[in-house]
Amino acid sequence: MDKNTSSFQNTGITEKSLNIFFASISEFLFIVFPFVVIFIISLYISDTKPFIAKPEWAVAASILFGQSLVKWVSGIAAQKKSAVVSRVAFVVTLVIVCGLLPSIIVLTLLLITPSSPTWLNLTQIALFIIATVVFFLLGGLGNYLLDNNLAEDRTGNNKQKKKK
Repeated sequence: MDKNTSSFQNTGITEKSLNIFFASISEFLFIVFPFVVIFIISLYISDTKPFIAKPEWAVAASILFGQSLVKWVSGIAAQKKSAVVSRVAFVVTLVIVCGLLPSIIVLTLLLITPSSPTWLNLTQIALFIIATVVFFLLGGLGNYLLDNNLAEDRTGNNKQKKKK
């Protein structure tokens, strides 16, 4: 039985895709965990600021957008085939301009505004949700590309050893 299809044959989910998903979940949890601790501490000290008004949402969104780019670009860079530079540049630009930059602007506004308006609080939550989706899409794709590259290297190394 092929290890990529074991026990998942009827679902269409391969073991490899599950491994990539769990790798992305692990990375996500390590990124989000410090912010969970900050929220717990602020609850413990009876911080009166509403949960959605805390700037940690914008910080987490910024980190997730950045990590998405790093993982995706790392996966592309590891490929033996050359990528279309204009497409890579477009995706990088899109994530920076539509995700990372707005997250940092919202963070700045939250830090300099004594009482943040509701629209600003909701914007940072929306950016966090979008950053999470982008992280799993681009980060997962990056993990997939990195995993494929490692598999090709292992296969290539095994073939070279057998030839000797």
